[in-house]
Amino acid sequence: MSNRHSTLTSAAASQPGVLGFVSRLQPMPHEIVFGVFLSVCWLRLVFVSGVLHPMSLLYLGMMMVGLGVMLWERRQPTPLRARLRVLFCAGISAISYMSVKTAIPAMNARGFQPKDGLLESLDRALIGDAVAWLQQAGTPLLTEVMMACYLFFFYYLIVGPGYYYFTDHHRFIAGGVGFFTVYGLGYIGYMLVPAAGPCEAMGLRTAGIISEIGGGFVGNHTNGFDAFPSIHFAATFFLLGFDWCHHRRRFWQLLLPVLGLWVSTIYLRYHYLVDLIAGLVVALFALWIADRFARASQSEAADNASLEAEQAHVPAGTAR
Repeated sequence: MSNRHSTLTSAAASQPGVLGFVSRLQPMPHEIVFGVFLSVCWLRLVFVSGVLHPMSLLYLGMMMVGLGVMLWERRQPTPLRARLRVLFCAGISAISYMSVKTAIPAMNARGFQPKDGLLESLDRALIGDAVAWLQQAGTPLLTEVMMACYLFFFYYLIVGPGYYYFTDHHRFIAGGVGFFTVYGLGYIGYMLVPAAGPCEAMGLRTAGIISEIGGGFVGNHTNGFDAFPSIHFAATFFLLGFDWCHHRRRFWQLLLPVLGLWVSTIYLRYHYLVDLIAGLVVALFALWIADRFARASQSEAADNASLEAEQAHVPAGTAR
């Protein structure tokens, strides 16, 4: 990946204005997705709530800081800076997630209503009352197991990308591109179809200490509009798919708890079925993006190595 930043083509370097600036930044796919999310949110906030609204200033600030990090990495490209550039998106992602709670009402006109009714009607159109039955049926023990599966998300969220960070620079960059594409597209979904999930109407399940602590943690950290699409599903599907390609042993080790996690999102009344279907589309697209990005990076690295080898064999003083 360091070779991706090693040189700029003369054509890119000579482009004037905005095109030249973008060429120098060489934005990664997930940065483009987040750029779309942040800029659209900012514009909506400016037009509805004003340029000086705290959320307008926050989203503008995130865009400016993001550009600054990209410029910092491009000024002196190294593998470490490239990894930090990807990791920086985790901070932007966390702030974006929490800010949605205030930003979505601020960017909509008065009388704003969540879209839970729409999502519930789509579920009924797809499978009738089957999902409602799953959300109702259960036992205290099953609820405890489902909450443990649901919380497994946070383990995979850290350990999954963390393994590649320390073992394989190129796979970490490609995986980060896909992983944060999931989040960027997920936040666009939150913006377009804000919904709280079935728990808003049905209430949360209660059982033992796991569901009490886990439910309290989730309830205290939700933004209230994070149902569609299910990032719990999309992010873990992406990580599993990435592990299938690059860490097959871990794929098989984590498959069962992740399957339980997917069921838990509906059983615990956090998501509608249509949220998971949308999450699947997001995850498949992100896997495709990560694969394309990795292939392009490998091809460019090979081209750079070939060029360096060719130059090494050119006698000193030979005109070219």
